[in-house]
Amino acid sequence: MGSGTTGVLTYQVPLCRSNSIFEPPAQTVRRRKSRECYAWGVGTFEYFDHAADVGIELTASSLPDLFVTAARALMEWMGPAPDSPASRTEKVTVEADNLDELLVRWLQELLYLFHRCRCYWLEAGAVEVTDRTIAATIKGSPWNEESERVFQEVKAVTYHKVRVLERRGIWHARVILDI
Repeated sequence: MGSGTTGVLTYQVPLCRSNSIFEPPAQTVRRRKSRECYAWGVGTFEYFDHAADVGIELTASSLPDLFVTAARALMEWMGPAPDSPASRTEKVTVEADNLDELLVRWLQELLYLFHRCRCYWLEAGAVEVTDRTIAATIKGSPWNEESERVFQEVKAVTYHKVRVLERRGIWHARVILDI
C-alpha cells in the first residue's frame, strides 16, 4: 500500500521532496526512515531525528492547512488512529505572540487534550489562524493505550529550533518533539 514501510506508518508518498528549506537531519529516526514524507490531505510532513528527540518538517499551501498537518503529524507519531469513529468534539482556541510560538502552543494543547480526554484527534475543522491566534473544532475517538498496537510517548512540544515561514506562496514549519 505504501512507498515506504516503517514500524508504524505506511503511505503512498507522491508529494515527498528531499530539498528542505531547513538544514538536513543528521541521523535516522527510531522506527522510521530518515526524511520519510507523508501526505495527509492538506499538507505533507516528514519526521527527522534530532538528538534524543524527533523533529517534524511541515509543508502546506495555507497557514490553516499547515496547523492541521502539524496536528496530524503529532498524532501519527504517537500511533495509528483507532478504528472507532470520531465521537468527541472539542473547541480549541490558542493565543501566542507570534506564529512560531502559536504552532508550539497549538501542539501542546492537543497533546494536553490527548492525555486529559484520552482521545486521539482525527479531524480539525473550522480552523481560523491569524498571526497570534488559532481557533478550531477538533474531533476524536477514544484512545486506550493498552489496547493499541503501537504507542510512542511524546513528553512535550519544544520551542527549540521552531520555525514557521511562508516562501513563494507555500507555508513551511519545523518543530521538535521531546520523546
